[in-house]
Amino acid sequence: MTNKTFRKVFTFAKVDYNHIGRRVNAASLEVEYRLKTKYLNGVPSLFWEYSACGAIWNHIHTDHISGGQNLESMAKFDAIRNDKNFSEAFSLWKAYHLNGMTAGSPAQEAAKKDFILDREKITWYWYDDNDITDNTDKFGRHMTDDESEAKAAQAAGQYVKAEKGDYNDQLAVFLARRGLYTDKGYIYEGKPYKYAHAWLITEIPESDKARIRALLGITKADEENAEAEARRELETTKGVA
Repeated sequence: MTNKTFRKVFTFAKVDYNHIGRRVNAASLEVEYRLKTKYLNGVPSLFWEYSACGAIWNHIHTDHISGGQNLESMAKFDAIRNDKNFSEAFSLWKAYHLNGMTAGSPAQEAAKKDFILDREKITWYWYDDNDITDNTDKFGRHMTDDESEAKAAQAAGQYVKAEKGDYNDQLAVFLARRGLYTDKGYIYEGKPYKYAHAWLITEIPESDKARIRALLGITKADEENAEAEARRELETTKGVA
């Protein structure tokens, strides 16, 4: 089915992106608010997804010299940061960008806020599909920052590899040590949820949906009409949760 997308592009004052002494680079931000369908155990559910993508243009406005998830770098320029539309879109982006593709359960996402990547830290990993535990992924991938544990695995015949400053490995160890790599308090498709084993939905509360509608110049009726149309389509196949 085709779900509704509301889209708006905001433009801002030119900036001196390359620090040449002249403000020659146009800047813009595309915001989308998409009604999407997610299937869980074969049952479709509707949800709204927010996204924002920035663009800094070359001086002749033919190509991007910076684009995508570059809102942090755009916010360094006063002419952009002080624009009320950018400020609002930026705040919502930090909270909800691609909220339909959340890697962690609520508890895992909350714990991640305390995680700090150590670019000098070494982590080790190896595979053993005969030993899939709460703290290994579905392929039997083990991760540790304990060198003695890695050496023991190597002595037991495993092929152990090392990575320095690896975000995913360090985060996995961080969550495992807090008993959250597998969140036994969050059941997904009948099983305790392992971090990053699916795309979960972070629902946008109504108060922030209202902010998004105001930003895009749409109404709650527009939102409800899109949902009603999508539900009518779904009713021809399966019931919607």
